Order: sequence, then structure tokens, then C-alpha cells
Amino acid sequence: MSRSQLGSAHPQPTPTVTVAGGGNLSGSGTLYFAIQARGRGGWTVPSSLVSVAYSAGDRITVTIPSAARAAGDDIRRWDVSASLTNDATTLQVIGSIDGYALDEEALESLPANLVLSEDSHIGLGVTVADEAELPSGVDILNGQIRFVTALAKFYRYNPRSTRAVDGSEVLPAVTGRWDRAFSFSTYVSSTLDPAGGIDRDIRSLGATDILFPSYPADGSPGIPVDFVWFHDPGTSSPLAQGTRFTFSVVAGGQNKANLFSNKLKLTFLGFVNLATGALDKTGDGGIGLMAGVDEEINFVSGKTNLILQKNLPVGSGYLVRLRPQFDLSELRDEIGVSTPVSLYIYPFSQAGSYTEAGAFLGNIVYNEDDRLIVVPGPGLSVQILEGGAIVNSFSFLKNPALQISGFSPNTANQVAAINGNGAAFYRSSSNAVGSSEAIRAVVSTEIGQGQLTVASGDAVVSTGTGSLSVTVAYPSDANGVGTIRADYPDEQLAGVSGKAAFNPPSIKLWVTRSSDGQITEFTESVVAGVNQVFTISSLGDGGVVGTIPSAAAADHGLFVPDTPAVTPSDTGGTLAADTYTVVAGFFHDGNQISRVDHTSPPAIQVLENTVAEVLADQGNIGAPFSLFAGDASTYAPIKGQKLYLKTDVIPNQLYYSTGTTPGAVNPIGDGNNNDYGQPFSTFSGDAATYTPSMANRFYLKTDVNPMLLYYSTGTGEGALTLIGGGGGSSTVNWVGMNQGDWLGIDTNSDWLGVE
Repeated sequence: MSRSQLGSAHPQPTPTVTVAGGGNLSGSGTLYFAIQARGRGGWTVPSSLVSVAYSAGDRITVTIPSAARAAGDDIRRWDVSASLTNDATTLQVIGSIDGYALDEEALESLPANLVLSEDSHIGLGVTVADEAELPSGVDILNGQIRFVTALAKFYRYNPRSTRAVDGSEVLPAVTGRWDRAFSFSTYVSSTLDPAGGIDRDIRSLGATDILFPSYPADGSPGIPVDFVWFHDPGTSSPLAQGTRFTFSVVAGGQNKANLFSNKLKLTFLGFVNLATGALDKTGDGGIGLMAGVDEEINFVSGKTNLILQKNLPVGSGYLVRLRPQFDLSELRDEIGVSTPVSLYIYPFSQAGSYTEAGAFLGNIVYNEDDRLIVVPGPGLSVQILEGGAIVNSFSFLKNPALQISGFSPNTANQVAAINGNGAAFYRSSSNAVGSSEAIRAVVSTEIGQGQLTVASGDAVVSTGTGSLSVTVAYPSDANGVGTIRADYPDEQLAGVSGKAAFNPPSIKLWVTRSSDGQITEFTESVVAGVNQVFTISSLGDGGVVGTIPSAAAADHGLFVPDTPAVTPSDTGGTLAADTYTVVAGFFHDGNQISRVDHTSPPAIQVLENTVAEVLADQGNIGAPFSLFAGDASTYAPIKGQKLYLKTDVIPNQLYYSTGTTPGAVNPIGDGNNNDYGQPFSTFSGDAATYTPSMANRFYLKTDVNPMLLYYSTGTGEGALTLIGGGGGSSTVNWVGMNQGDWLGIDTNSDWLGVE
């Protein structure tokens, strides 16, 4: 069954055992040797046994091979055992080799040797009368075990131990300590053996089963501990992509997860195969790396960024390294010094909370934090920024930013999807989105030309040996974090700064020679940063093209370079005396995100206002404009792209909104004429002879009932066109002010009329 465990180690290879002279062994005989890996929670089964014969004056060297440790293993030490027979159940520990350095983080190098040169080194099941008889000097060996008759206890020698000597659990040594042990043998029949298997569920372990790290609780980083959630449900089904993981934190028998929020550091290391120790960090489909791998994050109770980026196969474990970092004073005296803290990792699928609001709101994104906006990530990945939503009637708030990988190259209309638990997924198309998921954005990776700059200023070369130095500023910082162009068609993305990976792989430069209009195209690799300098020394290094191409689409390419700054030189090249201009544009090769679209539908909608705000303004929904008064620079519109009439000035002033933030309203016209800034002008008489004061404006004919609405096409006599065509539908063809005063559209005729 699936379980939470303290690290893991793969089955151990057979050690190399050699015999040579130069030792002090006094007798002769045959011994059988094996090794076991000791993790924090127990031992692996013994390796295959290997036998050697020795004679007086020999020494025996047991070598732990490099293959004994794999990338996904957490081996604190190797215990070396010996027996007089070829029977693993009779093995007894004679010594150990440490897996980690003194800091308990740096790995000791392999292969590593344990040299047995004294008779005391190969003693099996040795009993001593009292602690004074314990080995010392050349007779002592790391990992040696002795039974002390006077105390009726086993003790293991640990040269690194600094525990307080108490005469019972800890005995003194010249260097290190003799720590309490429990048997001469560490034999286990399987890694799940209750007697000490390494893969036992952590919740079944007692205090004496675990190699505890100590932590001074002084605010410094503590010694890390590896945790594994092993997926073995007894079926062929993997643990589904999007499953979340968190930690249980218990001290003194009480749940202390909230107390330890932001006091534990978590690092997802990858998927470990317990049979081989191999560590898989690759993204879904083998593309790139899984999002968040090897990145340290804070533990937050019930809301961590530990999410399966792809299915966890049966037989693999989700490996997370946990490091404490807090001061004892931060625990509010709820936990005392030396109090054990029990932790284990587990999956929880329900991070969202059921809400009845989903029944009438449907799937929506809350207008908070970064609104789960999808921005380009490295390569074929995106990042869904922090935010909250309701999906399938499950609500979540302040979800941390998530990275989704696995997008296919040069493919349009792929999907970044979310569910009600705040998990994010790659989906190949909108048809692949599950019933409990919602599309957050449609993502494309198509090859194509991005947006172009305007032409640079003229650069004049006076000789036939000229060159151009072209400096192009990028919308990126030194770390490759970009600013999306302000004119990007997706209004949720336009101008977003400091969130997206600056991802163009190449830039094209078009150099136009003035004398004959020849255009030469150059393609250069982009180096992420604030700018890049290119030298054009010969037009022959590029290719002549007939025209400068247009962008592949208005939304192709989220980034645009600044207009090139060109410095001409009369030396350094072969450019002819002439005048040159340069245009630049990023080009996408299909291996990065080139377009993102949050348009709803099909994407989930952002609830830009609270329900109370929507209800308060419901009388304006569908109306030609809303009303407001006061300072326009501080007024917050309830919706973008809407008309607003400022009623506390005479004449009233018409504004249009660009968003929902304070001040996101702009006046229409200059406000100095009654015709400017008003929702419409009025007139009476013959429309064919009426002269509008401005073009592209509504004009209401008031001397008929119902009134008629025209729009102006210019400022000449009769430059009015009747909206609705002047006939047809008797229901909404006409525009008037005598009913609901709302403008409406007849869906059959596209005529504008009243409610």
C-alpha cells in the first residue's frame, strides 16, 4: 500500500572484500560479509554475501562500491556485517562507513573502505563485563557493537557522537561516544520488515527506530531530512497529475502544522524509483524539468506548492527534502526544548472548499493577487501566477504561482487548465479539458515573426569601409524576467512586468540602404538581459529580402524590442557610403510560448467586482453609459471598456474606462464644447440638410416619436446615417427615450433600439 517514509535506498550491491598482509589478525578462517544501507528509518536487506579466507598477519578490506548510492537514495551509513556461515540471518555488525560528512549534508565519496586489521575488528557478538572493557585505541572501530553485561545493554561506537554521557544510554569514549544499541544484528527480511526495514511507514516507527537530526532552534538552517510518499496502491493506476502534497506536523500529541507555517523549508527533488534509486526530474512527456524541482519553498499549513506536475508511477516515490529554520521564541512557548516533532508527507486532493456560490457564479477567477494570469515560463512552459478561483463549485484563495510544462512545439491552441483544488495542468486542446477543470488560457507555440519596431533614425556612413553598431534594448531585466508589451491584445497580460520569462530565442534585424532601398535581413541569437549590441560590418553576412515582413499576428510575441539605436562608423567593415536604417523584431522558432489568450469564452472569466458591486450597478448593465460624480482621477470604474457620464459638471462630461483601477477613466473630447464629451448630440429637422459638428458621433433626432438615432460620418451637410436603416422590425428598430432608456440590439437585424 502507499505510505509516507523517511527517505529510501535501493537494494545494495555486493561489496568488494580483499585480503592482504600487513595486518594484526592472529588466527585464520573464513568469513562471509555483506552490507546494508542505513536510512533514517531503517535498513535495506543485506546484500549478497561474499566469503574470504584469511590467515595470521592479514588484514581484510571491505569496499563499499560507487554503485551502492544512487541519486535518489538517502543513506546515512553502511553497516558492514560478517558471519561464520553463508546465511544472512546469522550476520552480525562489525563496523560502519558513514554516508555523510560531519555536517550531515555533504556526501562522503565512494568507493569507501573499512579496514579490519585487529582481532577486535572481526569479533562477532562480543560481550564485555563493563564499560571499562569496551575497546579503545587500535581496537576500536566505527560502528562496533558490544554487549555490556553490567548494564545489560548493547552499545554502538560512534566517533562523531557528542551526546551527553549519562552512564546508561550514552557511555564515554576518548573520541565520540558509545551510544545505546539494541542488537548485534541488523538483519531484515524485507524493507518493510517491522524489525527495522527502511521502507516502513513513518507512522509505524518508534523513537528508537529513527536517526533523528538535532536542531538548535536558533534561526539558522537545520539539517535536512528526506521524506518520500511511495505510491503503491496495489493497482496499475498512477497517482494523478495535479495531486497536492503537504505535511502533518505533530508535537506533544497535538497538530502543530499552523504553528510551523513558514518555519520549515521544502525542496521537491523529483520522483525516486525505490527499486533502482534513480531520480526522475523530467517534465511531462520527458520535456524539460518538472516545475519547482530543486527550488526551496516555505511550508504553509494546508496550502503548499507541492503539486504533481505529471502522473506519479506505481513503484515510485515523491521525494521532498525538509529543512527546519526557526527560532525557539517563534513557537510561542508551545513546544519545549528537546521535544520531538513528528512529521510525515501525505497527498491531499481537496485543497479547495465547496461553495454554493458556484451554483450561480459558475467558474470564475477572483480579482485578487495576480488573478491566475498565465505568462510564459522557460522554454515550452508557462507559469500560472498567484490567485484564487471557483471551479466546479470549489473555491480556493491565494494559490501560489505554478509552472506547467509539456507544451508541444509549434502548436496552436493548447490549454493551461486549473481545477477547484488550485492544481494546474497542460491540456493538448480545449477538448481535452476535464469536466472538473476550467481553461485559464489558450496557449500557442507557433513559429513566426513577432512584432516589429519602427525604423531607427538615419545612420550615415561616409566611406566604403563603414560599419554599424546596433544597440537593441530589451523588455527584460538582467535575470531574464520580462515585461510584456503594453499593446498586447490580451488586456489581462498587457504591460505585466516582473512575472514572465523573457523568451524570444532570436531577433531579426532589417537594414535598409537608402540609395536603392535594398533590405538585408540578419538573424541573431538573443542573450537575455537589458540590451544587446550587434555589429553590422558587411551586408553580405545577411540575406537580401524584398520587403520587411509583418508580424505573424497581432498577438504573436508577447515581447517587442525597443527601436534600435544605430551608431555608424566609417571603419570596421565594408559598408558603402550611404544612409542606413534598421528595424528589429523577435522571431519564435516554435520551442517557446508565442501567444497567450485569456479571452472568455473559452477561458474562465475574471470576476472584476464583488457581487455587491455588480448588484449595485445592475441598473447600468446594458445601458449606454453609467453615471459618476467627483474626481475622475480617483474614481474606480466597475468595468473596463464602458462609457461613464460625469454628472456634477455642466455640461456633463463623457468618459470611457480602460480598466477597474482608480483613475481608469479618460475624457472623450476636449470638454470645451457641448458636443464634446457627451453621450450624443440632439437635433431636429431634416437629417439630409443637418450639418454635424463632429464625425463618428451619435446624433438623436428629437422631433419624432420614437426618436431616431443617427451616427455622423463627417462634418458636411447631411453627413448622418440612420442606425437601423429606418424601417423593419417593430420591436427594437427605433431608438427612443420613452421606455427603459436602454439601447438594445435586435439579434436578427443588428439594429440598435430601446428596451
